[in-house]
Amino acid sequence: MKLDYFRYRMDRTIYYTALLYSFFLPLSRAGIVLFSALLILFSILEGNWEEKWHRLRNCKVFLALGLFLIYNLISLIWTDEVVEGLKYIAKYWYFLPMFVLYLSFPKEKSSHLLLSFILGMVVSEIISYGILFQFWTTRHGTPDDPTPFMNHLDYGLFLAFTALLLLSQIIYSKERREKMITSLFFLTVTGNLFVVGGRIGQLAFFVSLIVVLLYFTRSFWKSLLLGIVIAGGILILPMQLSDTFKNRIQTGISDIERVLNGDYNSSWGMRVGAWEVAGEILKNHYLIGAGNEDNIQILKKITSEKEYLKPLNWYGHFHNQYLQTITALGIVGLILLLNIFFQLAKVPLSDRDRFIQLSFISIFLVGFIAEPFLHKQFSMALWTFVGGYILIQGGSYGRSS
Repeated sequence: MKLDYFRYRMDRTIYYTALLYSFFLPLSRAGIVLFSALLILFSILEGNWEEKWHRLRNCKVFLALGLFLIYNLISLIWTDEVVEGLKYIAKYWYFLPMFVLYLSFPKEKSSHLLLSFILGMVVSEIISYGILFQFWTTRHGTPDDPTPFMNHLDYGLFLAFTALLLLSQIIYSKERREKMITSLFFLTVTGNLFVVGGRIGQLAFFVSLIVVLLYFTRSFWKSLLLGIVIAGGILILPMQLSDTFKNRIQTGISDIERVLNGDYNSSWGMRVGAWEVAGEILKNHYLIGAGNEDNIQILKKITSEKEYLKPLNWYGHFHNQYLQTITALGIVGLILLLNIFFQLAKVPLSDRDRFIQLSFISIFLVGFIAEPFLHKQFSMALWTFVGGYILIQGGSYGRSS
């Protein structure tokens, strides 16, 4: 009797902790650390390990992620930067709450996770627009780039996912009032997406929108046309009102022109240079990679030797998840990484959740072009949260509250 009561209390504790975790995702680094740690702790205290292990070993996403992490550890054998490599790998602990959600969160209340996350984004939006209109200031944001708590690339990823999450709510909700409120927030989120400085969030939004439309309409040209119409409608306002959006477009064009003239000293130029450096590394390390952190040491060596690549010498990573992974872990590591997303895509879901699943996967796969988002705290937490939701919805179980 006491054991049953204890497990009931743990269930409730995990439920409320998970809601706080999802709420603070876009708001606080400390909140992410605290509630991630608490979720792991409460899951350990909850016990029931035989059932949990049975479900984990039958979870292909868990196995795929486990293979990727094990290979990261194996790669320490051929790395010179063992200590730094261990520190790099240790950061992957942020993925653990995904499986706590899968194992311990009640499936019938999974919509509460999305609502809590959306409420966190509402708070973030209010602060962001307050910065934009100069009602207040924060340590991170400026009126030209109103990102309240994180880098604009990370925030762009959050906004892109939130916009498509809201679009799914608009499409599948049967309540007129809910549709109206959600539509209003959708407009503010997409507006904010084009006000902040990061361009990758905008690209991820458009590509993911077309991917989702393609899946549900089964017609490439129809999907492309609908995507262009929706994107065009959304773009009208930022094109007219957002100097930041127009300036970023002009800067992008200027960066391309500079690269064509052999000048890599620009945002896009340095990213192009990173591809060249990666190519040099892969000549000798294409199969199993140079190792975590060793790839960065080689990058610094190459960029110090070539004058036109010196603008990249400050890089602490490749600003690209694909390059970061393949230079550190080779083709083997990249395949293992992509397999995680493949297994997530195979999770069986309803149409509504399939919309969320495809949006989430495509946003990250596009976002990887600009940043190693699976090694940055905010984006890792977002990946963990949505991945956990997908596993909950795709699981054959349904815990009662």
